[in-house]
Amino acid sequence: QEEEEAQEEEEEEAESDPLKEHLAGSKPFAPIPGHAITLPNMLSVDSSRIEWLDGVEPRDEEYTYTKHVECDELVTGFMLDPDGKPAAKICDITKHDVDPTEGLALSGPMATGKYQTLHDGGKIVEIGTLGIHPDRVTASSPAMTVAMRIKLTEAISDDVVLFHTGEGWGNHFTIKGSYDGMEMIVTPGNGDNPWGQGCHLVTESSKPPVGRAVSIVATTTAEGNMRLYIDGKLAGEHAGLSEVEGFEITERHVAYVGRWNRVDLAYPTNAALLTLDIYDGCADESEVDAHHAHTREMYPAGQPDDAPAEQPDDAPAEQPDDAPDGSDASSEHGSAVMGFGGDDDYGGEMEDFPEEQIKALDLAIERYLAKYGYEEDGEKLTLDDVLAKYPDPMSRSDFFLETLPDPDGDDTVKMMMMMEACREMGAEC
Repeated sequence: QEEEEAQEEEEEEAESDPLKEHLAGSKPFAPIPGHAITLPNMLSVDSSRIEWLDGVEPRDEEYTYTKHVECDELVTGFMLDPDGKPAAKICDITKHDVDPTEGLALSGPMATGKYQTLHDGGKIVEIGTLGIHPDRVTASSPAMTVAMRIKLTEAISDDVVLFHTGEGWGNHFTIKGSYDGMEMIVTPGNGDNPWGQGCHLVTESSKPPVGRAVSIVATTTAEGNMRLYIDGKLAGEHAGLSEVEGFEITERHVAYVGRWNRVDLAYPTNAALLTLDIYDGCADESEVDAHHAHTREMYPAGQPDDAPAEQPDDAPAEQPDDAPDGSDASSEHGSAVMGFGGDDDYGGEMEDFPEEQIKALDLAIERYLAKYGYEEDGEKLTLDDVLAKYPDPMSRSDFFLETLPDPDGDDTVKMMMMMEACREMGAEC
């Protein structure tokens, strides 16, 4: 009887949800005529096609998403597909007139979703998101392309997530900011430790410019290789999951524009979404070039006079031709790339302690102490105190891994700090 009631509730929900109703009959996917990328299209939305829901009332009582409160976004409208059908849910964004040349803002005065963050003393931030049905992010193979056009209102930072899909710690396909550039994350859907076997591609010197439309395209191949493009230029590449034996991409259960999977690691995305397309397959360079060219034509305001993407004056010099493909710490495209795998909690052993690894360890300790603090004998420790008390790297590693407590009991926080520090220092983690 309980099963029958649950099935009836699910059917009633589907009948009242135009998104589910439309998506249920929308396969198989096919290319969209006129698109720069000619692969089968799983999702196509843009800010010129928005349908707001009438009569959506703000919540009667204060509601904040936290680690311990289920995230139940307030749906205020839909972004529509080229046929005018609902294709993605607009969540926690107040109904307003959207200028298609400026995009749908994911933060600012119209964003109303309140999230309590893990860091900054549990600070409350306000976020708007786009919710995407899982069917639209589960391709027929590991090969997938996410092509976005965005307009940043502030320089992208480490906490800004442009796109995320996954299932817990597995099946990730994420595009986000990093401390020095952009980051793309993919993880397998199988294995005992998908996050530990995941791959992070970090661009050291390539960041999207602020204030104009930017083309961002991320691709994975059927073999698991990763590539990230900004304004048509290859910002970074990595062998990715091709180095993980027997990897699989299974079902993805969530997908968002504007936030990550963890409620308490969601931060405002200081950007507006112009267009989003998800393709079944891996776009080639000519299609990425065409996506960039279309971006310049569709959103000419603020575009540079010359077609090539902007490059910083201090971009790293090219590596020699015999540099290992996708496995060095800095690729020929000025990108820090890193794969994780190994025996300990942080994806690798730290036996020899090369200089870069020591610097990464100390940076992680310093950031932990600055953010969370740690006291011994009533005194708050600094990095200098730790260096004096634990002069050899092995003892400092034990201090970081074993002695410093997991914030809020979350054992992933120190792991992420260590991995981020390793990437910044170009160290194997």
